[in-house]
Amino acid sequence: ARGDAGEPYAVEGTFAGRAHPRCRRRFSSFETLLQHLAASGSVLVCSTAVRLTPAAQACIEGWSSRLGYEHAAAGAAGHAPLLQQLVDDLLQFQELRDSDLLHAFVFDD
Repeated sequence: ARGDAGEPYAVEGTFAGRAHPRCRRRFSSFETLLQHLAASGSVLVCSTAVRLTPAAQACIEGWSSRLGYEHAAAGAAGHAPLLQQLVDDLLQFQELRDSDLLHAFVFDD
């Protein structure tokens, strides 16, 4: 996958007002995360399906489109801030912040 030859990128999540240690993920993992989030229109929160709000869906769709062209434009040096912004944007939505998938992605390294 594109950009996976080098080291994984470190991102940090803020949850409940506290910054958590940085997790390390490859660029393709962020693409896969967005694909999974966009796939069903809902997320699991404590194993219960919760429908995504239109704003959260728009954020996911926007980042899904943006990530491809930003990948090429940013170059390797620009990926870390780009991916941090992606995580920050997703964590703004409670249903995403509380989702099992995003929580595991950001907070379980």
